Amino acid sequence: MEPDDERLAELEQMAIPHLTALAGHMVSRRWSRLMSQQHGVTIAGGTVLLLLVRGGEATPREVAHRMWVSPATITGIVDTLERDGLVKRRRDAADRRQVWLSLTPRGRSLAVEVRAAVRVQLRPTPTELDPERAAVVRRFLIETITTHMEESDGDEGATPVRAERRRGGSA
Repeated sequence: MEPDDERLAELEQMAIPHLTALAGHMVSRRWSRLMSQQHGVTIAGGTVLLLLVRGGEATPREVAHRMWVSPATITGIVDTLERDGLVKRRRDAADRRQVWLSLTPRGRSLAVEVRAAVRVQLRPTPTELDPERAAVVRRFLIETITTHMEESDGDEGATPVRAERRRGGSA
């Protein structure tokens, strides 16, 4: 759906933080529909699957760090994925306190399916396809994230997972 001239003019007048939030909201809604309606997992659950399919086995702390959430947040997400037969936990033989997460065969299959769907359904914008323009946007987004992360009093900052929990969604 293409916006009409009036809507484009409205966007041109918005402050950059508002545009950034709106863009994040639009992408998050699309991502959420892709994950939940087509694949039966939340954004957070799908993200865990994608991280594990790309990087292999990981600890919950490593997954939390890569998702920019607290380790406590990962517990509920992994509980759900484990209940659904997508992820398994394994205690480290050398250090029983250490837990490793890995995909089950069903989880790996779903992660590969999700990864392929993301490539097709979340098509890149013309800016993303232009390396020079993409570098400018990437730099801006990283600066925005790190600036606001520093202002969050040691918290990992606002994340889609936390927003999902505040709205009463399951993670």
